[in-house]
Amino acid sequence: MKICVADDEQRVRESIVHKLRGCHPYAEVFDVGFGQEALERIVAVRPDLLFVDIRMPELDGLSILQEAKRLRPMTEAIVLTGYEDFDYARTALQRGALDYMLKPADREQLRQRVARVYEGMSARFAEQVGVRLRGDAGSGIVRRDGNLSLWFDERAGKTVRFRESGEEAEALAIGSVRNGDVEADIVPAASWPSGTVFFRPDEFPGAWEAELGRWQDRRFYGRPPASGAARLHPYAVPPEAAAARRQVLLAAKKGDRERLNRSAADWLGALEGIRAEALKRECEKLLNWLDEGLFAESPASGLGSRTEDRAAELAVLRTWPELRGWMLKALDAYLPPRPVAATAWDEVLGLLENGEGPGLSLEEAASRLGVHPVTFSRLFKQRVGVPFVRYMVERRMQRARLLLLAGNDPVADVAEAVGYADLRYFGSLFKQAFGMTPGEYRRLHGTRSGGPR
Repeated sequence: MKICVADDEQRVRESIVHKLRGCHPYAEVFDVGFGQEALERIVAVRPDLLFVDIRMPELDGLSILQEAKRLRPMTEAIVLTGYEDFDYARTALQRGALDYMLKPADREQLRQRVARVYEGMSARFAEQVGVRLRGDAGSGIVRRDGNLSLWFDERAGKTVRFRESGEEAEALAIGSVRNGDVEADIVPAASWPSGTVFFRPDEFPGAWEAELGRWQDRRFYGRPPASGAARLHPYAVPPEAAAARRQVLLAAKKGDRERLNRSAADWLGALEGIRAEALKRECEKLLNWLDEGLFAESPASGLGSRTEDRAAELAVLRTWPELRGWMLKALDAYLPPRPVAATAWDEVLGLLENGEGPGLSLEEAASRLGVHPVTFSRLFKQRVGVPFVRYMVERRMQRARLLLLAGNDPVADVAEAVGYADLRYFGSLFKQAFGMTPGEYRRLHGTRSGGPR
């Protein structure tokens, strides 16, 4: 925060400056003298707060106030006056002064006035950042003492430095923004020379998006982005990727695993280096095309329980090796499945039938068969007649019903025994299945509940 003090009495200025530096050590306090010299120095400093005496020779406080507000309307001003100057003080308030103070200035009154202005700046900063990010900064904005003035100084270059959650904030940060596992500092451009520089608040969203993309790329690829066409146009899909994608679709429709693997590797290799966000969109687009095109024409279209939200699946893949491996397996799942040994199926179905695997997930079941979860979903529905998730819920609810009638264990213990840590969620599923809560079901059948219902 930058503060200027203008008064024609040197002792008064020095006293105010001393008091301000004592109660606000983070602030930059400038003794600008009086008259025309004071105005010139105020124009150069562009303060956030101006303390100005009303009665001064050469150029009075009202004239300095008016010119300072004209050049920088956001500068707050507090006029210093004597008892007999109240009419001047009232005029100053009409011309935009925030408040007035009687001389001699009291240390506590100075502290309160500065704190009031600083809180106003902090609120404007948080509002401007939040509005411009439109919810991207949903987890909160943290201001930091010392450099907040730079946000409002359109001559000062600023940039955004992203960091992992928990990583120490930049010492010179103007402010910090938290959003999930993403944290970023708004810092002076000089402290982060490689960043995208902005000067005005309305330029901030562009710098945020540019630096977020670069930071996500570094985190995703595990290294600085490679040079080449993909870096010149980070969101553009290279022509060779589009050609390889057509080969992937052809290979998938023909059921040619060897050609599919080769084409998929070429396609992913051509995409490597574009923004992680754009890369995931291309992956999602290809899988959706396969869903709508391949399975509409293929006899193997019984993929009843495929994961519905492709974007959510891809969002959890944080690195390039993870996404590359996941996509190769996902594409392989669109081919006719390799034969699965009957003993492997017997093992999985046995676990489900005997209730020994209440917490068995789709991924774990697929792993036991050595197939991709998408393939397992299709094969399970073909073999059993219902999607895996629905089958598991029905089996768990039947087992829960038997446990409720078999003893007096608390309902929470029964829920945990069949694979549900969330008692409320378990209760809602049980009510959907049997039309009543677990406690009601137990009471209706003559067994008293020993725990929460």
